[in-house]
Amino acid sequence: MRGGAVSSVAAYARERFTPSVFGPVVILLAGAAVWTAPTTGIADLLQAAGVVVGLVAQLRLWDDIEDVERDRFGHPDRVLVNARRGPFAGLMAALIVFTVALCAKVPVSLAAYALLLALSWSAYRAVRPHVADGTWRFAILPLKYPAIAGIASLSIGGVDGPRLAFAATAAYSCAAAYEAWHAPMTGASS
Repeated sequence: MRGGAVSSVAAYARERFTPSVFGPVVILLAGAAVWTAPTTGIADLLQAAGVVVGLVAQLRLWDDIEDVERDRFGHPDRVLVNARRGPFAGLMAALIVFTVALCAKVPVSLAAYALLLALSWSAYRAVRPHVADGTWRFAILPLKYPAIAGIASLSIGGVDGPRLAFAATAAYSCAAAYEAWHAPMTGASS
């Protein structure tokens, strides 16, 4: 990437990946993933954290790309609204390669990741245009968080089903609650 492209991506990261929000998200989802595995160690925690970072960043970027036209009116000052798309397509490709590399050692996690991408694409195309913004933000979009926890968990090996169900429910509930709490304060979309 050229200097301008790097600065656009860096500005986007500062704007949309604030450590005060995404640090806890990564810690909690990686912790949930490790908690669902029968046996774990530090390598498993690092593996889960890597998958969570890759997925959270990728899905946030994807959502922001999908919302560029809406944001032109609601959030015209956002970096992505005013930047060239090329650097962000490159960032998305790098995040996909990163996540595939982390999931590749456990084929079921790679399959779950592919399924998440297919379902996300389908949701943006077939569901998003037909539901109210609130339904999308508070009910549908938070579904990515249990999926992220599940894929991270699968990437480290065995999964305890009841624990994964609890972790997925907690991830969804927390994400939906955060959106409901955050939206009235800022009017911002996630």
